[in-house]
Amino acid sequence: MKAVVYGVSTEGYSIAKALTLKGIDAAMIDEGKGMAISIRSEIAMSYASVNALMEDEPLLRLEPESNAIASADYIFFTPIVKRLGQEAYNEISSKLKTIAKHLKGNSTFVYCIPTGIGGNKEILDIIERASGMNITSSNKGSNGKLNYCYMPIMPDGMVYIVGSNSNIDQLIYSVCEQLNMNTNIKVRGMDINSAEVVYAIKVLANYLPVVTSFEVCKGIDESIYNTLINEKWLSDVFIDDLTMALFDMYMLANSMENNILVHMVNNCIRSIEGYSKHLVDRIRLLLKRNELRASRTRILVAWSIDSNSIRSDRMITLTSLSSRLRDYIGEVNRYNDLNTNISMYYDDKTLLILTCSRRDHERVMNKHSKGKDNVIIIKANPMCEVVSNK
Repeated sequence: MKAVVYGVSTEGYSIAKALTLKGIDAAMIDEGKGMAISIRSEIAMSYASVNALMEDEPLLRLEPESNAIASADYIFFTPIVKRLGQEAYNEISSKLKTIAKHLKGNSTFVYCIPTGIGGNKEILDIIERASGMNITSSNKGSNGKLNYCYMPIMPDGMVYIVGSNSNIDQLIYSVCEQLNMNTNIKVRGMDINSAEVVYAIKVLANYLPVVTSFEVCKGIDESIYNTLINEKWLSDVFIDDLTMALFDMYMLANSMENNILVHMVNNCIRSIEGYSKHLVDRIRLLLKRNELRASRTRILVAWSIDSNSIRSDRMITLTSLSSRLRDYIGEVNRYNDLNTNISMYYDDKTLLILTCSRRDHERVMNKHSKGKDNVIIIKANPMCEVVSNK
């Protein structure tokens, strides 16, 4: 039995390792190079991350992606999608067409990218047209049957549901259990239409409260900031949490037919994308109140982002935020915990460190030199909280 994971994403590598540990002959396809990397058990144990794996790619056993797909019994679709909305859909469609023409009959295609309600029907249409195989009826056409599963991976990397209009293979459940290791999550199997609805409800239920917290705090009176800062659940929510499901929101927005839901989801997207502007406005106000000149200020943005995630929403948001900051403060740099020495930025300029996740905030607070009068730390949370540097 052979399985192929299409896309060198973090989620894809987790699936490839899970397959290998189950004794399955697995490979990962680097779609940028059109080559498949064999993932043997010793490789799964030696390389902790997909970044480490890709650094040694020239030394690993490779084969053309067309050969790998044509011989695969299972194909897991986990590419890195670099865009949002309609552009993301176009990018995904292009990749699906590339894969589909090499699929063999009686193989199982597992789609792991979240989609909106009704989105799988469009995906199935693309695969059927490009492959010449039928997915819904058995043995129709000379090329046989193709099995299809919808296994959306949540922003936290977990899998809660698997959708299929036929029996779901036990191997799929085994992969999900491996991804959900050390959690109490029980994967539920259901038909594809139901899976789309359940996933949409789960995304909205999980992330609407986060969006609401940020939006409400944009317009509150300054006099209650100190009270709200003491609310730890609010103080410890960052832009990282706000944007982690932006990709999913766009997918839902493109599929909703209910006018109220369309309005709700589109407003969430506007709120998420509008936070960067609000944050820059708060920084501008902070400098003005402290009589600090933008030309005498530099910013370090501390945001650890997995550049190999299937979702690029955080990276897109970081790019937008950095651009807005540079429009006001010319010197904006990315803080990297491994190779950024904060002390090199200690000079006569005011250093503003913007922390964008709980993890990054803790690292910055542990590493920066306390007592520096010209260092200001701001949490990118609903209150745009200024942290004492003393």
